[in-house]
Amino acid sequence: MKIFLILIFLFFSHSVIADVYYCVEEIRFEYKDNFASERQTKRFTIKLDIEKLSLKSDELLFISDFNFCQKSQFDIIGCNNSMGDTFYIQLDTLNFVYTESFAHLTNGAAGKTSYTLGKCELF
Repeated sequence: MKIFLILIFLFFSHSVIADVYYCVEEIRFEYKDNFASERQTKRFTIKLDIEKLSLKSDELLFISDFNFCQKSQFDIIGCNNSMGDTFYIQLDTLNFVYTESFAHLTNGAAGKTSYTLGKCELF
């Protein structure tokens, strides 16, 4: 009986756990008050469940269950969080595009938007 329960647990736990990706920004531009400037790049991790179309990342503020993700016919997953930020990842190459926009309105820095290009790898 113990072996049966362990097998069931292992079977279902794999389908629940999302893959963790380590991502590195290669280019990051910030636009504020009609001026563009290049910013220091950063590293972060994301938890991506391709089957359930969910994305979680504390660093990118994709922290709630209200994130909306879709998969396109070109194997691209695009997600929006409740703050208006977007994260798109191409599943074949793991290249990503990340934009921050509306989140800055709540921080008192209206008019600031950033665009980031980079690459992820399976952690």
